[in-house]
Amino acid sequence: MKKALAGASAFLILFTVFACVVLNTPSRILYLLNWGEYIDSELIAEFEDRFSCQIVEEDVTSSEAMYQKIVGGTTSYDVAIPGDYVIFRLHQEKLLKELDVGNRSYPNLNDYRSSFSSGLQGMIDEYMVDPASGGSIQSYFMPYFWGSYSLIYSNRTEGVEEGVKEHGFASLYEPGLLPSGAKKGMYDTARWVVASYLLSQGKDPNIVDENGGKDGDISPALQAEIIDAVKSAGFKELGNDALKKDVANGRLDVCFTQLGDYFDGLYL
Repeated sequence: MKKALAGASAFLILFTVFACVVLNTPSRILYLLNWGEYIDSELIAEFEDRFSCQIVEEDVTSSEAMYQKIVGGTTSYDVAIPGDYVIFRLHQEKLLKELDVGNRSYPNLNDYRSSFSSGLQGMIDEYMVDPASGGSIQSYFMPYFWGSYSLIYSNRTEGVEEGVKEHGFASLYEPGLLPSGAKKGMYDTARWVVASYLLSQGKDPNIVDENGGKDGDISPALQAEIIDAVKSAGFKELGNDALKKDVANGRLDVCFTQLGDYFDGLYL
């Protein structure tokens, strides 16, 4: 698999922080909302044995799906690991419990942060703030990992590697930049689709209107442009975490994903 996968250059323009948040005070049964492949089942068994509890884990494929499950109320989840933009929403809707990160009797709440680079901590300090008050919301989450968006591709099909390296994200949407018949994949998450298209056009993926503003919604004109581009791109697969495996096994030649998925696929 190592020979089949190759990583395109990382574009550190847009990043996502995934973090652990607490939704309820758990009893002896801990309801965990998580992502597939992101935790070793043996670790769950070890945790249950050490703390004499039971963990009920449910997996999702997107932060949006995680949000819907939390607000749906069917299951009263105790802990979840959503993306940063969902953390903002959960915080605004007062669905998160504040963590006592300053309590030195709970070193696991903050000591691990010393492993973060100054650049990452700086981004967390800048972006993870309450938009209304301007105050930090870092006491409401524990960062789990972060990553930039990127492309991963297989070098099985002649011309794919050259096309991706030369044209980057534009190769996803512009005809003729990849060999005829190249199979492309995209995450079935609206936020990722929008980011991929903006990157393909050399635009800031954090904009929310055509003028590059930071307030309001994406303009109707840009929405229509993105929809048309996705329809004509000819994506073979709109998927989830399985995309990296499909690149590795030859079902896809290239896909848009997070850089961490490249390393995940490389070493699985």
